[in-house]
Order: sequence, then C-alpha cells, then structure tokens
Amino acid sequence: FSAAAVCYTVDAFAALSARDVVFRDHFATQGAAMLDDVVAHLLDPEILGTLTGRQAARLIWAFGKIGIRRDDLVQRVGQHMGQPDILQYLNAQDISITVWGMAKVRSTNRALLATLAQHIVHSSVLRDFQALSIANTAWAFATLGVRNVELLAALAERTMQDDFLSTFRPQELANTMWALATLGYNKEVLMSSIAARTMEKGFLATFKAQELSNTAWSFATLSIPDEVLMAGIAKRALQPGYLSTFQAQHLANLVWAFATLGVRNDALMAAVAARTLQDRLLTTFTAQNVANTAWAYARFGARDEALLAALAARVADEGLVGTFSAQGVATVAWAFAALNYRDERLMASLAMRAQDRAVLEALTPQNVAYIAWAYARLKFRHEGLLNAVADRTAEPGVLAPFTAQWIATTCWSFATVGIRHDKLMQGIAERILEPGMLATFTAQGLSTTAWAFVPLGVPRRAGMTAI
Repeated sequence: FSAAAVCYTVDAFAALSARDVVFRDHFATQGAAMLDDVVAHLLDPEILGTLTGRQAARLIWAFGKIGIRRDDLVQRVGQHMGQPDILQYLNAQDISITVWGMAKVRSTNRALLATLAQHIVHSSVLRDFQALSIANTAWAFATLGVRNVELLAALAERTMQDDFLSTFRPQELANTMWALATLGYNKEVLMSSIAARTMEKGFLATFKAQELSNTAWSFATLSIPDEVLMAGIAKRALQPGYLSTFQAQHLANLVWAFATLGVRNDALMAAVAARTLQDRLLTTFTAQNVANTAWAYARFGARDEALLAALAARVADEGLVGTFSAQGVATVAWAFAALNYRDERLMASLAMRAQDRAVLEALTPQNVAYIAWAYARLKFRHEGLLNAVADRTAEPGVLAPFTAQWIATTCWSFATVGIRHDKLMQGIAERILEPGMLATFTAQGLSTTAWAFVPLGVPRRAGMTAI
C-alpha cells in the first residue's frame, strides 16, 4: 500500500464512522489491531517520507473523526508536517483540520501546535482563513487548553477585516466566542463586533440551542454585560417551542450567564424552570448543571418551589452526589440556604459528600465559609460535617489564604449552630493577629467575629483586645 492508498482507506474509515456508530466503535475493540497495523505502516520511514502536507493533515483529522487517539501518529506525522518544505504548502483548511482532529481526541502535541500557530502568525496563510477555519482552529486550541496570544490576536485581526464577520454562520460564530471565552481572550472591539453581528436582523432566529447558550455563556465568562445582546438572547429563548430543544447543559449555561451578568429576566427564569421539569430532563443533569442552575436562581432570589424540590431530589440521587466537587457542594449548599429552602435529605447528602477526604482537601476558603454558612442559615446542625470541615481548616497552612470576609462568615456560622472547635478557633485568632489582617475587616465583620468569639471560647484574649 502506498501512502496515498492508506490515506484513502483511513479517509473512508472516517466517513463510515461518521455514519455508523457501530462501525466506529469497532475500532476501539476488535478493529484496534487493524488500526495498529495501519499506523505501523504509515510510520514506516519510506511511507511517512512520501506524505504530502494535505495527506498528513487528513490523517490526523480522520483519526479524530474516528475517535481514536494515537499520540505516536500525531508526533511522527507532526514532525513531518513541520519540515519547511511541507509546512510552506499547508493551507488554512489543512491547518484547521489538523488541530481539529487533535482536539477531538485530546491529543495535545504542543510542538506541533506551536509550529502551526507560528506558521499562521508569520506567513501569508492567514489571509486564506475563512470563517470555518477560524472557528475550528480557535475551538481546537481552546479545547486543548493551549493559550497562544499571538495566534489569538492574528485570528481576531482576520475576523475583523472588512465585512468578514458577516460570513460567519451561527455555529462558527458561537464556537469562536466559546473559544475566546474559554481562553480568557477579551478584545473589546472584537467582542463588540461579534455582538453586533449576532444582533443583525434575523440572525439570532437561526441560532440553535447550543449556539444560543454558548453565546450567552461566552459573554458572561468574559464579564461583558451587553444588555442589548442579552435581551435578544432572552427573546429568542422565549419563542414558542424553542426551549423544548434545550438539553441540560444548554439550560444551565443560559441561566448561569444571565445570573453572572446580573441581567434579570423573570419570564426567562420561569420558562427555564418549566423546561427543566419536563420530559425527565432533570435526570440528565450533571453535578455541574445542578450547581450552576441552583446558583443562578439563588443569585436572583428566584424561589421556584417545584424546581428546588426537583433539584434537591436530583442531588440526593446516590449516583450523582458522589460526583460533586468541593465547589459544587459549596455552591448548592449556599444556593439553597440563600433561598431559605430546607431539604433534610439534600443537606444530609451534601454533608456525606463533603466529608470525603478528597473533597475536604479541595475546599477553598470560600467553600468552607459557604458550607458553614449554609448549614447555619438553615439551622441544620450537622456535627460530623462541621467538625470534619473544622479539622481540615485547622491543619497547618490552610487558614493562610482566608480573608476577613471568610473568617467572619465561618466564625458566625460555627457560633450560630453552637459547635465549638478549639483548634480551629485558635488558628483563626492567630490569623487575625497577623500584621495588617485586622485592618482588612469591615465594621460588620469585626462585630460579627467578636460576637462569635464569646460562645466559641477563643483561647487568646489578645484577639478580643486587638478587635
């Protein structure tokens, strides 16, 4: 088999895999040995050396399409592509499908990514990039977590040329926005232009659920409160029947975005709550989906009883509660407490999860304060949980990053539920007495902490004297 023949064969495998899931899955089981033989043949120096840049790009793309990660293939083929006599002939499509294929199987070959990024930035190939190539390249680098500022600046510059943005279709625009937000690249003039393009007459009406939610999520992640755009997104979301196309991730991202930007739309929140309760959709919510949704409603003080009851039941599901991170536990506990919604099964489930050693070790100062505050606010005196949190917080070095706000909140919470933990309180007293720390307390924070010190039996009288 020549290089060309093997490439045609792998291309056919990719095409068939896209059409037939069973055929694609075959390569992960019985067909794996055959792919091993194909890769071994391709990596033979005599075959590899004859690959054109286009063939090399198509190979990496095809393995991504099939869903098979072969880092050995990417490395060797990538080295071949990086040779000057090959690299100079790569066009925009070759580059974008290469990085797309890598991203689909999470194959992070930083050397190849850097080579391709430099080629885009320092050659004339950028002017040949069309909307799809821009979107796929940005999406791939973001998916792989590779933030190349030079590349992002070059893609942004190309995007803003002439009337280029008008050529973007909804998915291309949404994927580009998602990538920029994921990589934390916020160029005001670019995002303003993207918002303007999104709001062109009739364009938002063509957005599907994922495209709309990704757009909202992107602007919220970059902290861009474009009220006109958000109003347009809400209007689109509220069109009859449209929310029925939304899945869990879309709904959670949408309400999270509005809450993050502080853009309140009661009609939208009510409609999302109603959709969440339909078609057993809630059973597909992940821990992150639940946390983001609960947080969003709490952020607006939107106490939807039916939604909260359903979310609480979902959290208590044995198959889900074990997937919550420390942040997720703290967020859900805080949200239900903020809405003053007390569900004993929910709080018991969260307490059980929070006492897992891995979760305890991952708790941030904010997590500790949120969890303690939530149980105190709801008058849920869970000694096992709070003592475990206190034990962890009192360990050497853990209190060092605690701010005045988190100290005051934690003290108030333990005092409110009447749980005294001498080692934690001694550590807090010592933290308060560190140079300059007391000066960061607000008057409310000082009074709250001083009030809590009395029932908690703070062991150092110097702490009270200093306050």
